[in-house]
Amino acid sequence: MLLQVGVEPRRGVLDTIHGAQSCGMQLGLVSATSPENVAELLTALHPQIQVQDFAVIVDSSKIKNPKPLPDAYFYALMQLGLPAEDCIAIEDNEAGVASARNAGIRCVAFPGQNTAEHDYSSALGVVDHLEFDELLALMELARVE
Repeated sequence: MLLQVGVEPRRGVLDTIHGAQSCGMQLGLVSATSPENVAELLTALHPQIQVQDFAVIVDSSKIKNPKPLPDAYFYALMQLGLPAEDCIAIEDNEAGVASARNAGIRCVAFPGQNTAEHDYSSALGVVDHLEFDELLALMELARVE
């Protein structure tokens, strides 16, 4: 369906990916959906977003328990070799925010139309578009607290 409808990256996503890459940061795509759904999404977003953009891609085949449990993020941290405090998650739903927080990862909520009413009180903030510099500032602010 994604291929038929056509899908574009949400506002600021490409700039955030490129900003992180230019700083030498590793990116992960952390999902609890099926490998087929992740593949379809990446196919629909190609060539703007590619598999090679991510150091790790997590899907339901890699984890035992779905979000809001932290398994997906624990798996990503293990694959990346990073501690939770060196990471920030960007999530579009309440279960995803809870999953990141349950793994000890700071999280910014980036809800879509269908998840705008979720409770994002445990997120660092809620944004309607991504700005790489703002994400870096939020990471630094959270480290100080």
